[in-house]
Amino acid sequence: NTAKEGGFIHAWDNGLPLSNEQVEALVTFRSTKRGDKGTIGEKGIGWHSVFRVSMEPHVHSGGFSFKLGGLGSQNGLESMLTPQWVEESDLPFAPHPGTNFFLPLRELDDATLKDLNALHQRFS
Repeated sequence: NTAKEGGFIHAWDNGLPLSNEQVEALVTFRSTKRGDKGTIGEKGIGWHSVFRVSMEPHVHSGGFSFKLGGLGSQNGLESMLTPQWVEESDLPFAPHPGTNFFLPLRELDDATLKDLNALHQRFS
């Protein structure tokens, strides 16, 4: 599906579940990297760019299962970053073992759709 048809992105890995500190970093603007050359990301900015394509990103990892942004972006950044617990049975996707990120796509402009299609082709 394209975003204009209600599409989504579902990405996961089979590594270790997110730690409490990593989950806290997802809901604030800070990084947990601390010079670890074996990980990606810095300053927590990359994760927060998901709001460019999704108003309600979901995270399911270990004992954590929540979505962000469900309080509505009109209420500001704080409400977008306030996690809302989602029971596994209520998730809009079938989680895989490991850490899952599910991004229901908002309506996107043509340039962003083109970029997402290029990513899909690269990793398919």
